[in-house]
Amino acid sequence: MLVKVDTQIHYKVKGEKKVAGPGDVNLPDEVADDLLKRGKAEKPKNVVIEGQFTQDNGGDKAPKPGTMDWYKIELKALNVEFPSDAKARDLKALYEQATKPEPNGDGDGDGDNQITEQQIIDVITQLDPDDEDLWTDEGLPVVKVIEAELGADITEEQRDAAWKAYKGE
Repeated sequence: MLVKVDTQIHYKVKGEKKVAGPGDVNLPDEVADDLLKRGKAEKPKNVVIEGQFTQDNGGDKAPKPGTMDWYKIELKALNVEFPSDAKARDLKALYEQATKPEPNGDGDGDGDNQITEQQIIDVITQLDPDDEDLWTDEGLPVVKVIEAELGADITEEQRDAAWKAYKGE
């Protein structure tokens, strides 16, 4: 499957180590699917679907991004069903919903890949206690700082629970 990656990807096929990227690379389906789920890759901008490009790369065949035709092609690429009589705003809403990342997960809604309390505690232990930018006025670690270190969203409740565990409360 053709995917776009920002960095070099190291993977194995039948025990053989391979390296691909950055850029548009053709990877085995299982490797590409895993990278797409984890947000480490994206569909390339010039994938052909039903004879048209999914995004405008300057070619005269491609519909302009944000048009009804563009949304229809993008939604087909994402395997999202839509009514044939849908209006542009409906297609836009479907597209935004389909491409919206899910917090604390890999986007498939099955609850795996959750950030654990221990992962949050590990970040907290590394924070400089003297750096005021890392802490709230209440003395708690700033959620955005933890999220930046983890590369994933967390809630204040998750932060609070990890903080209590860290403090031994």
